[in-house]
Amino acid sequence: DLISMYLTIELQSLCFYVLASSKRNSEFSTEAGIKYFVLGAFSSGIVLFGSSIIYGFTGLIHFEELAKLFSCLRFDSVGSEELLSIGHIGQQITSTSYLLAILLGILLLAIGFLFKLTAVPFHAWAPDVYEGSPTSVTAFFLITPKIAIFGLFLRLFTNCFSDFLFNWQYLIIVSSIASMILASLVALSQKKIKRLLVYSAIAHVGYLLLGCSTGSLEGTQAVILYLIIYVITTINVFASVLSLRQRPVSDRIKTNSIETENFKFIDDLHRLSKTNPLLAINISLIFLSLAGIPPLA
Repeated sequence: DLISMYLTIELQSLCFYVLASSKRNSEFSTEAGIKYFVLGAFSSGIVLFGSSIIYGFTGLIHFEELAKLFSCLRFDSVGSEELLSIGHIGQQITSTSYLLAILLGILLLAIGFLFKLTAVPFHAWAPDVYEGSPTSVTAFFLITPKIAIFGLFLRLFTNCFSDFLFNWQYLIIVSSIASMILASLVALSQKKIKRLLVYSAIAHVGYLLLGCSTGSLEGTQAVILYLIIYVITTINVFASVLSLRQRPVSDRIKTNSIETENFKFIDDLHRLSKTNPLLAINISLIFLSLAGIPPLA
């Protein structure tokens, strides 16, 4: 139901706020935790506001009951002054005010979810927060919240709000196209590896939203398959980045290894093919997969 949905999102987010600021000796990590907390609370407020509007106009919080109610409503009656009887609620209201209020609640829920998914134009907080967090935490942020929110999004919108598909579909499609185009263009100018991966994740969110916007079984299956591949490639790329560890000075002198204690910039990889060819090949293959280059697409 709507209450357990909100509590689940909040309990998950509270853990993420702590993880983002877990690197106590880093000012960037502290800044990331504060930004995540403030903007995460703002997006949670939008979700709660949308849920409260839907509950206020329907008196229902369970997904199945909302789906049954919405299946009896049609938007082709908007503009008329016919009265609708709301089942056991026993209220009589005009179809225009009722449907528009419900649509407002649905759109607010969609905006809140897009904010959580870091989709354009609600993505501005993500690069700073994910870059400031420890690298292992960034990998966790790019995987776990996406799976949870997309699973909830599919259940809520393709099942409960399917009768309003042609109303919330436009918002999802516009956000999807904007995420794919803008994130890809901005990623070209990035110099830091973590920011590059964050913008790559935003672009992938756009592709996932495109499947969600169909509201069909085929779209849901495509999203699940895409999520599985996305999780595998993201784990692989961050495992490769985390494997670049600082070695003792004596070992660096013997092996002529690159210094990777403060590994941040893409230029730091320029000699990786000579010092660790297997890792260089692995990273190249991962980026080709993330870019969708055949046969790794």
